[in-house]
Amino acid sequence: MKKTILFITVFSLSITTFAQSKARFALRFGANISKITNLDTKNKTDFYLGALLAIKVSDFYTLQPEFGYSQQGGTLRENNYILAPDNAKLKDINIDFLTITFINKIQANNNLNFLIGPYIDFRLEDNINNDARVLDGLFPRMDIGLTAGIGYDISKNFSIEARFKQGFFDMINEDNIYQNARDYDDNFNQVIQLGIVYRFNTITNK
Repeated sequence: MKKTILFITVFSLSITTFAQSKARFALRFGANISKITNLDTKNKTDFYLGALLAIKVSDFYTLQPEFGYSQQGGTLRENNYILAPDNAKLKDINIDFLTITFINKIQANNNLNFLIGPYIDFRLEDNINNDARVLDGLFPRMDIGLTAGIGYDISKNFSIEARFKQGFFDMINEDNIYQNARDYDDNFNQVIQLGIVYRFNTITNK
């Protein structure tokens, strides 16, 4: 809890620190192609949506605090392991997150840019039974990771982008899915995001 409060505090201070810079409010949305590692899952397609504040610090660097909603998880492959009774009909693992991201946007030229930054995801809900034991680890209700990608500005207001999210925390306890635990490997979130960004007019503080 203390680390969560610290993260949100740093998030707020970062916006305040750069408040004198030119900033643009934007919306982003698109498709998630997600899976969970070491769980016999294949890619599952869902969606994400959110908002960001693009704070232009220099001609080449923009800080983007982002806030959004992301549907992730994975589709279970056909396998020889018998699913636990409470999840016998489970095909897709669905985990929904409230996500906060700090993107560092590096402008390569007038149109092309590179994106990288840390994120923290707060789990909202999932579709696995025995919910109290689903998320295992030091931060059972969170995932923290890194996202990186590339963007292309189509116009002053529209951009397209592709990102990859890699989680760092174990998300699933396999005992809650299979009758017999397969192994003790960590199960990480991995997500490819393909989407559109729409930017509004510049906000300036005088």
